[in-house]
Amino acid sequence: MTSPSTLDPRMHRLVQLLSDALYVLDEEGCVLQCESGRETPLLAPPERSLGRPMRDLLPPELSPALEGMIRSCRLEGKVHSLEFPCPEGRSPRLCRLLVAPFEGSLVLVKVRDLTEESRTRERLAATETLLEEMDECALVMDREGKVLSMNPALLRCTGFARDELLDRAGFDLIDPESVPTETIRCSLRENAFWEGEVRTRRKDGSTFPQRIRIRILQDEEGTPQGYLGVGVDLSTQKEQEARLAWQVYHDGLTGLPNRHLFLDRLNLELQRARRNERSLGVLLLDLNRFRDINALLGHREGDRILTLVTRRIQEHVRSADTVARLDGNTFALVVADATTPASLATLADRILASFREPLEYGTQGLVVGVSLGLALAPGDADGAEELLDKASQALRKAKADGGSRCVFYNKELHNRFARRILLENGLRRAIQERRMTLHYQPLVNPETNRVQAVEALLRWPTGKGTFVPPADFLPVAEETGLMIPLGEWVFQEACAQAARWASGPVGPLPVSVNLSGTELRHGQPLRTIREALASSGLSPELLVVEICENALLEEREAAESLFRELRALGVKVFIDDFGTGYSSLAYLRDFSLDGLKVDKSFVTRLPQDSRDLALVSAILEMARALGLETVVEGIETPEQRQAVQGVGYTCIQGFLYSRPQDPRQLEALLKAKNF
Repeated sequence: MTSPSTLDPRMHRLVQLLSDALYVLDEEGCVLQCESGRETPLLAPPERSLGRPMRDLLPPELSPALEGMIRSCRLEGKVHSLEFPCPEGRSPRLCRLLVAPFEGSLVLVKVRDLTEESRTRERLAATETLLEEMDECALVMDREGKVLSMNPALLRCTGFARDELLDRAGFDLIDPESVPTETIRCSLRENAFWEGEVRTRRKDGSTFPQRIRIRILQDEEGTPQGYLGVGVDLSTQKEQEARLAWQVYHDGLTGLPNRHLFLDRLNLELQRARRNERSLGVLLLDLNRFRDINALLGHREGDRILTLVTRRIQEHVRSADTVARLDGNTFALVVADATTPASLATLADRILASFREPLEYGTQGLVVGVSLGLALAPGDADGAEELLDKASQALRKAKADGGSRCVFYNKELHNRFARRILLENGLRRAIQERRMTLHYQPLVNPETNRVQAVEALLRWPTGKGTFVPPADFLPVAEETGLMIPLGEWVFQEACAQAARWASGPVGPLPVSVNLSGTELRHGQPLRTIREALASSGLSPELLVVEICENALLEEREAAESLFRELRALGVKVFIDDFGTGYSSLAYLRDFSLDGLKVDKSFVTRLPQDSRDLALVSAILEMARALGLETVVEGIETPEQRQAVQGVGYTCIQGFLYSRPQDPRQLEALLKAKNF
């Protein structure tokens, strides 16, 4: 009889690591040696096992089967196994018995307790349908982390076949660079649960993002039996997030960084420039008259041109520089290491020159002019927003000077725009506080020296007996959109004043009101005029609407429609500043007009300049032939009046007769009835 301690020490250590109970049988089938592993106890204590036939340790009904397995093992060297319930007196458990040849005539019998494994498999079988139907990836592992089962969703996501994952280490599917396996195991030991975002490996070696939850599976006594992992594929979500993030920081049409990303990169470049004690340049580029291109070709073609412009700009920048689209047709460049104004000017000149060449549009190409504004750090500004603002001021100066040029920011520009901001704020307050007023300048019949009509002119009193020059505040009103509410007020006030005159001692007196290009483009002038006539009760025949010739050039279709509607109302329509546009004859032919006003620029040099007199005579002759009324503006001296005597005008307007007057002054002037 041999005690367990007589088992070879190496085998003893090996058995201790296993989950099985081992028996060595002699030639008679009696237990010669026995040892139990970690999970499966001996069928009987060692003192009741050693020296006894193996069949006595098993249920009697298994004796024939055991004898046959031992005999076959010895004669044929085959390995046999069977499953059986544990002997009576113990809780119901399921075991597997395996018989294999050992040394010489000895036989090795291994017994494994399958109870928990059987229960686990039963639980797996119970959840198999649920796992199969889950959209999430599911994986079941044993206590060692070996894969026992998985669902089709996991196989689809990873590309593995079922047999390729069975008995594989399940935690190996997690890319350790995303989350170390030990971090997950540590959490499972402490909390029996772990959740987080990982990257999961596919069969082809690639990875995809998942959010997984892993929990420990326990038996009824709370003993860990394995792991259940459930994961949600985040690939689509991550792609959508990346797409949304791209849209937040990029322009959808050109693919360039937008204003937000541009400022971020500008801030980074400013920090780098300060560390390296280098300069940095910002260049703003704006397309000249792009609104006209959109109006002519349509917005779809306008977008196509913007993409061509983007490519043209990118041809002249380095990979280290940033090109962005800030808004509709304004682009920005961050020029790193722009060491001197000269180097930035060289780049700007190169870009300007390139845009003198046609873009590859249509069969003949398209030339698009650009204007550039430049600013340098640290000389002009230190912050991103401030530097961009300085470049914007320079760009506005370039456009105001006619465009197709580059302008550097300087202190004078700053002072100029500071004054403009003050002017804009003051104008807003003046409108809100109703401090604007109208003055009226007479239009005089040269034959009778009688006032035929008046022109309403907007004035902004300073409160000190003076007025802000219209040339200063009217462009600001145009640029800021303030001209629309101002224009509505002017029509209301002028019509109301003309109605008061018509019903009083002055009598009916036509009043001319200027309609700006901004009002024509962005306002609702027809509604404004109808409301002014209705509220004042003024007869439409006493209202004349004047519009500058250059505004007609930009908004031709809108002007044609408006003119037809106004003349149908009985309102007269005049072209103001006639002769300053390049298609004046076409206007005379195509538009529904009542008259025109010859621009004062043709009168200023009279009588010395005979060419101007010839031009005035030609304009008036054409107007008379077309049945149009005419007014000559800007007559300030008797010599100018004498120079145009007899050339066929209807009325004269100018300082020679009267400066613009407030209503009371004008009424006193009208009582005199002569000049």
